Amino acid sequence: MDIVLFYRLERAWGGAYWELRQKLGQDAVDKSVYRAWRELTDQDHTLVARSLLPIWPRSLRSRLATRL
Repeated sequence: MDIVLFYRLERAWGGAYWELRQKLGQDAVDKSVYRAWRELTDQDHTLVARSLLPIWPRSLRSRLATRL
């Protein structure tokens, strides 16, 4: 992977994470990320972001639904 692209993606993921955390709450976002990360089955680190994208929103919705 191109190292410049890697750092750009890292900053984008970090920014998205922190923004969600501020808007939806630390507990909900942290636990949804943890749950989504545990569902990953990819061993190839270059595929993790692609695999996490569909899992994390589902995990976050589920976590937020339990707060209602």
